[in-house]
Amino acid sequence: MAAGLLLIPALGSTGAMMNIVLSEAMVVLIQVIMTRNDLNYRQMFNDFHKLVLSGALMFVAAITINSRLEINNDFLYLSFNALMAISFYMFFLIIFNPSVLKNKNVLLSAIRNKG
Repeated sequence: MAAGLLLIPALGSTGAMMNIVLSEAMVVLIQVIMTRNDLNYRQMFNDFHKLVLSGALMFVAAITINSRLEINNDFLYLSFNALMAISFYMFFLIIFNPSVLKNKNVLLSAIRNKG
């Protein structure tokens, strides 16, 4: 993205991070525009608060466990953190059962029909 040409030299790794976030936001925006006639986003995400709550609880659980970890190997530390975060997020999603999980078949069929 062109913003990287300005952000990275000026801000270093923070600029690179900002560039990645901007790039991903553009990808999401393009995907929303391209699928706006195929998916009912309002219906799919009417339980958005459940997704945010699942993420917040995952964060709290991960930080709590992470503060007690003593893993010296960076790869193992990162791998364990990723698996732990995924596990907690999936656990909380199963508990809260947001509508996006109920509509997964509609979403998957829309994806298959587009490709």
